[in-house]
Parts: sequence; C-alpha cells; structure tokens
Amino acid sequence: MAHLLRLGGTCVNVGCIPKKIMHYAGLLGHRLRETNALGWALGEHADEGKSHDWRTLVRNVGDYIKGLNFNYKVGGGGREEKHGKGRAISSTRGRAASG
Repeated sequence: MAHLLRLGGTCVNVGCIPKKIMHYAGLLGHRLRETNALGWALGEHADEGKSHDWRTLVRNVGDYIKGLNFNYKVGGGGREEKHGKGRAISSTRGRAASG
C-alpha cells in the first residue's frame, strides 16, 4: 500500500474521522442542557460554569488520529507499506512509482 503522507489517507487524517469527533463534541455540548431532566446532577443549570476549550479538543483529536496512524503502521496485516506515489495494477495489486 502506498501513502504519500500519513497512513490512513485523507479521511483518517484531515477528513471524515476528525470531522465526526468534532461534530460529536458539539452535539454533546448541546445535550448537556437536557441532562437535569434526565436525572443527571450537573448543577442547577447545565450551561452555568461550563466552558469549552477548543485547543484541548484539537489536541485530543490529533492524538486520536496519531494513534490510528500508529496502529495502521504496526498492524499492517501483512501488507508492505511504502510512502510515496503509486498506482493500482489490479484490484489486489499496486506498483510504487520509482524515484
């Protein structure tokens, strides 16, 4: 498998996965308003005393993605990993570009 940058491709590194985690964080923040009605004791008003730290979210998303990259690298499933450009020869074979 050839990768130009980091293992996992666009979806894992800068697309689908980070977007879904950040979207989930937003949904979770919105849902905090409903917690008292469901029996959670988060204070008199769920919005009081709560804040969001964007830097923490970005750092933790980055750490999660790095963990995925590491798992791809050490758990290659018997595949040979090459960094660079390549092309598909068939549905099961590829060829790395020389250079």
